[in-house]
Amino acid sequence: MLANLSGNPYGHYYLSLIPVGCLLSAFTIKLLLDVFRTRFSWIPLPLTLLVVTAFTYVHYMDYLIHDNILQRYANWGGHIGCCDDNNYVRGNEDVINHIRENTDEDDHILVWGAEGGIYFLSDRTAPTRFFYQYPLFRQGYANNDLIKEFTSDVVGSPPAIIIDTHDPKISISLNMADPERRYPEQLQPFIEFVDTHYERLKIIGSNDIYHHKK
Repeated sequence: MLANLSGNPYGHYYLSLIPVGCLLSAFTIKLLLDVFRTRFSWIPLPLTLLVVTAFTYVHYMDYLIHDNILQRYANWGGHIGCCDDNNYVRGNEDVINHIRENTDEDDHILVWGAEGGIYFLSDRTAPTRFFYQYPLFRQGYANNDLIKEFTSDVVGSPPAIIIDTHDPKISISLNMADPERRYPEQLQPFIEFVDTHYERLKIIGSNDIYHHKK
């Protein structure tokens, strides 16, 4: 129930249930084995294990086939990625290549939006725990202290590149030339820092690429 409270039931929200699920599965298997030993003692133990394993295998194969996991695995070149879209890598390939070619491994980047896969695929890290900024705009959760923390992290460890993905859930452009740009007063220090220390170098797809001024 807690995994669904956000109203956004993404698959990775349920990873925390895996340890509990493993324990419950082990307990269930033990109960089944005990039942078979007491009520069906005439059935050999190997056959019992085979039956239990068969149920698990059938369910797992249904998961692989129904969710097309094997095809997604192949499309990702043998790596199950963080995103469900099979075209995610191809769609962000130019952005990822640009980051790799213009930053070092120990450089930070900041993705303005929620495209966390860019960090993973470019092998770069964010300067802040708010690597995606939805929490800063979440009513009932966000507050001035969190926004100050985010701004302090970015100013203290300036990212070499900022990628503005124009995420509609944030809808705050980093382009200072945008006449319709609006932002909360709490974000003003961050916006001013970006305006002062970064320049929009290029546009890749729907992403504005900002480089730190030398």
